[in-house]
Amino acid sequence: MPAKQIQVSWEWPPLLFFRWVIGGSHPAGIAADWLTSAWGQNTGNPDANPSAAAAETEVSKWLLDILDLSRESSIGFVTGATMANFVCLAAARHQVLAEADWDVESQGLIGSPKIDIFAGEEPHASIQSALRYLGLGSQTSTLISTDEQGCMYTELLHQALKASQTGPKIVITQAGQINTGAFDPFSEIADLKKEYAFWWHVDGAFGLWARINEETKSLTNGVERADS
Repeated sequence: MPAKQIQVSWEWPPLLFFRWVIGGSHPAGIAADWLTSAWGQNTGNPDANPSAAAAETEVSKWLLDILDLSRESSIGFVTGATMANFVCLAAARHQVLAEADWDVESQGLIGSPKIDIFAGEEPHASIQSALRYLGLGSQTSTLISTDEQGCMYTELLHQALKASQTGPKIVITQAGQINTGAFDPFSEIADLKKEYAFWWHVDGAFGLWARINEETKSLTNGVERADS
């Protein structure tokens, strides 16, 4: 029986794909997981498990130190990039609505002031998921054009902020664009906060670690001025 002829048509030009960015196991991590399972503790609060709370406190200090971020920053440990963006954007949602005299935790989103969200035109999928989970909508953001590396054009963001009506605003940027590793112009974006009131979130899942190396730290200059 002759083989069937299959025609493949590409709607978009094919892209090179090398591998998924999925972390592997590490001996120290495996050991910690064994201890966690053996203890079988409920780590929901410090009273129930002070040892876990103490460990998180110390690791938080280590992270703020090696990333050279404000030592007053709050840190939470989550399951991955989607929940990290979710938690940070939940904080953003709370704060910008609180500044508009709206308590989203008690009043919900029905009838709340509209939140204008700005992001580069190629945000990571976890950003869209987080916005959807938060009831803000995965397709409601104003997407700012980027260059060929995926870096947001600051002037276009400036124009979009200027055209936006008065009200709550969230700006989402990237440290390490997933396809190119590019960094948005953080210092320029930070300067816009002098003129406009907005919560500035940086998705740093891939690139924030550049801060630990003196040769690459300059790529993140200004990120320490972000809100999350």
